Amino acid sequence: QHYYSEKAPGLAMLASPIYATYRFLYFTLLPDSFIEKTAGTEEYLTYQVEQNNQVEFKTPFNPGFFILSSQLLLIGATSSLFSALTALLVYKILLHFGFSKKQSVLTTFLYALGTLAFPYASIFMNHATSTFFTFLSFYLLVKARGGKTQYMLPAGIVVGFAVTVDY
Repeated sequence: QHYYSEKAPGLAMLASPIYATYRFLYFTLLPDSFIEKTAGTEEYLTYQVEQNNQVEFKTPFNPGFFILSSQLLLIGATSSLFSALTALLVYKILLHFGFSKKQSVLTTFLYALGTLAFPYASIFMNHATSTFFTFLSFYLLVKARGGKTQYMLPAGIVVGFAVTVDY
């Protein structure tokens, strides 16, 4: 059986080294008794999505500590981190365009907590990560104004990576 993702590969490329490192450390450093005790179960809740039973979803009843902790780690290291960095970029861009510190802080909080940035920061999805790389590219292009061409190539590379994260 083969599984194919409908998502762009950029987020998986970012998360794979983090997951591989965590998996190595988890199974190397922790005692076998802890790993066996917190392994979870092989039982799944299976339900059909379509009438003709073509699409089937399986959800584990108890995925175990390793799966749950790796999910939290990957969400924190990708979506949450990049959402926080995007908020920082919003603040810096606003200051660059002449907004006061008070206005910039207020607008940054409105962006971080009043838009879809907040819910997307709490799930493993590509939107928060691609938003960060797009904003970073815009920030580099703003800094490139006035003949500072050293920011042009990094801006192009960053926006290119943003496309690999989310088309």
